[in-house]
Amino acid sequence: MTPLIETKALCKKFALDGGGSIFALDGAEIAVFDKEFLCLLGPSGCGKSTWLRIAAGLEKATYGETLFKGVPIEGPSKERGMVFQEYSLLPWRTVAENVALGPEFNGVSKKERRALALHFLTRVGLERFADAKPHELSGGMRQRAMIAVALGCNPKVLIADEPTTALDVTVQAQILRLLLELRDRRGLSIIMITHDLGVVAQT
Repeated sequence: MTPLIETKALCKKFALDGGGSIFALDGAEIAVFDKEFLCLLGPSGCGKSTWLRIAAGLEKATYGETLFKGVPIEGPSKERGMVFQEYSLLPWRTVAENVALGPEFNGVSKKERRALALHFLTRVGLERFADAKPHELSGGMRQRAMIAVALGCNPKVLIADEPTTALDVTVQAQILRLLLELRDRRGLSIIMITHDLGVVAQT
């Protein structure tokens, strides 16, 4: 079976300000398969986010291969939706308008964009807040809105960079339950990084 995402002998080297360099990744070999929920666990600074950004097509490796369905990843793709650690919602747009951003870039009509946004907000339990602004949402609600934004492009893989870090335990459980439901109902593959063993135990 061909993995959806695969990295082979992946290396990423960063130059240091004082001269020299350091490897954030050195020979990483990771494969992610269809409908898999993969947690990457490790302490801060071990290269988790670097690997995630390379897999998403947001960063280039120094050496090695990164493949999606057997084809080299050259950049971002709507088939790989990214949920960032920071709340990167546009503050001047409503929640629904944020979720509609991907379809808007793809040339979908305004009426269809609104319908798609409401569909995905319903999936994450935020349909009542479609016309709210991001600052009017709680932290957990903003994280669910970020997931809806990623779903707006109808991805095959959902890539989440520590989506539960800033949330309390109860809200963490809600976000993890939502991600598991998305895998089971939509057939998504999910890659999530964390440094929390408790989060891993819940997945």
